[in-house]
Amino acid sequence: MKWKFEKIIESDNIPIEGLAWNGQALFYSQPNKDLIFRMDLDKKIPTINRKYTGKVSGLAYGPSGEFYGCQQFSRRIIRMSTEGPAWAMTYRYDGMPYHESFHNTPKHITVDSLNRIWFSDPMHPLLGFGPALPFSNHQSILRLEMQADKSWKLIRSSYDTTNPSGVAVSKDAKKLYVGNRTNLVSEVREYIINNNGSLGKYKTLLSFINTHDDSAIIIDGICVDSNGRIFVCTGSMNNEFSSIYILLPNGQISESHVVPSGRVTNCIFGGVEMNILFIATQNGELLQVSNKNIH
Repeated sequence: MKWKFEKIIESDNIPIEGLAWNGQALFYSQPNKDLIFRMDLDKKIPTINRKYTGKVSGLAYGPSGEFYGCQQFSRRIIRMSTEGPAWAMTYRYDGMPYHESFHNTPKHITVDSLNRIWFSDPMHPLLGFGPALPFSNHQSILRLEMQADKSWKLIRSSYDTTNPSGVAVSKDAKKLYVGNRTNLVSEVREYIINNNGSLGKYKTLLSFINTHDDSAIIIDGICVDSNGRIFVCTGSMNNEFSSIYILLPNGQISESHVVPSGRVTNCIFGGVEMNILFIATQNGELLQVSNKNIH
């Protein structure tokens, strides 16, 4: 069935990146403005939720209502209260020499049902705040796990990613879906999550040849619906070929839909019955597709 897209917001060509649904409202980030917005569905008028965000990109809610963001300029994950302060999460690896102990620039984030925080950690050309901290020599998927004493531990999860982007976890927390770009391809990978949280070998679910120019397909945000289907945001640097691909839980491509806007940066399900797909774009548009069009 052809999707019917409804444009909710058009924001002066300023990219919208992070999306999060807290059960009552949609939150979205605009790193270029250092802002996070809240939009209640009954009003569909965004209001500023947080200023001076430090270029927060990805957003996610935890299973108990915790609100997290990828603070790119400070190179860390932060936990945010609804209206008040924010707290920095652990951003250094235990037991590593100082110059090897920092991660890079978090981009996309998801929290699984076991309260593990997964995020992509690519390099970013932007200079961070404060002193020049060393970057790691890898671009990986990382996770934060709560320890018995309630502290958090930073753990490297992938050892074979080269430029990771979107991340999503299956509802049973047994599979991790990752967008990654190499010199040859842009692809969606499916990793098995082992009982101890480590990742097994991956299989490729979707791939595009990397053409090394502005028409190359980029895989950005990923989300999973209640039926376990994987929704993949794609597009090119020149804002062509913007689409959402839907993969079945077994990895087969079910369908794809051209998005009438710039490159799709993220998507997430929300609404009272979790039956609305919200779509963010590089052009600063926020779109929605209702459940009757998706199924």
